[in-house]
Amino acid sequence: MKRPLLLLTLLAMSSSLFAAGAVPGFHTDYDTALAEAKKLDKPLYIHFTTDWCSWCRKIENDIYKKAKGKAALKPFVAVSLNCTEGEPKVAAYKTLMKKYGMGGYPALVMITPDETLLSKFSGYVKMPEFKVELAKALTNRKKITDFKAYEAKADTASTEFLNKAMTFYFDMGDSAKSLTYANALVKADPKGEDKNAKALALRTYILYRTAKTPKDSKAKLAKLKTRDAKNEYGFLGMACTNEIDQTFRKAYDQTTRKLDAEIVKATLPKIDELLKLPNLSNRFQVLNMKRIAATSVGNTTAQIEALEGMKVARPDLASKIDPMIKALKAKQVPAEK
Repeated sequence: MKRPLLLLTLLAMSSSLFAAGAVPGFHTDYDTALAEAKKLDKPLYIHFTTDWCSWCRKIENDIYKKAKGKAALKPFVAVSLNCTEGEPKVAAYKTLMKKYGMGGYPALVMITPDETLLSKFSGYVKMPEFKVELAKALTNRKKITDFKAYEAKADTASTEFLNKAMTFYFDMGDSAKSLTYANALVKADPKGEDKNAKALALRTYILYRTAKTPKDSKAKLAKLKTRDAKNEYGFLGMACTNEIDQTFRKAYDQTTRKLDAEIVKATLPKIDELLKLPNLSNRFQVLNMKRIAATSVGNTTAQIEALEGMKVARPDLASKIDPMIKALKAKQVPAEK
């Protein structure tokens, strides 16, 4: 009887040792960590995790428990929040994740003591990338301090300030605050007569991305097509990419894990039109969408076109892309050549 009891004891110890949040130097309660961040005037580093997340354990062991990782985290108050179902505060922590636009695990978020977003990233990263992300958050805190100094002296009801605030928080990745200022601009300039064309286009893009209904989304996209017609500011390209991405999501069958060929086929001419836009910052992503769509419908020529474009956009991937092109050309039927 002693051996089973010992086994159960060891299993219980193992469970407690490897449970999410058991990281040296990390708080495990958000309110406690936030209070310390305010007291010390330090930014807060939030590690959203679960008991079952293997990549969470890897970043804990490879980064948080190493000397270089601890040194990088020294300017922060760190907290590990367990989002496993059944945990006491899981609902509150998942709401917090959503607030900062995060989904899967691990989700890593850095905020100021007043809960303004500094930076965020997700998934496992190696030490050099981890240090870069934390350094970016500290740099962004300085930017926020400078912006708030400007805000203290500015006419916060003016269109000029609202535009600057909206743009600032959009660039910081704070979708909630950029939307707040975009909505304020709608009230201040309901007809969209702002002479700052870039800010007007950004406002429209933000409102498009946060539209509540398909009808509203379609109306905002139509406005964006006039306010950033040639993709001068890059917002039209991002919106059109999002439209194609949404079509892909609708076309994906969870059971077969394949895209509906008929639905996806209609995206190919739209993707080709999108690729004609100048200033397309996500060209590689769009080309990869073309490759996926062409693969789904068996269009070898379009696959090759997409891959050749991807190689131009990312020459560093040529060694991986070239064999794919070669294989496709080898099986390409004469009529397609």
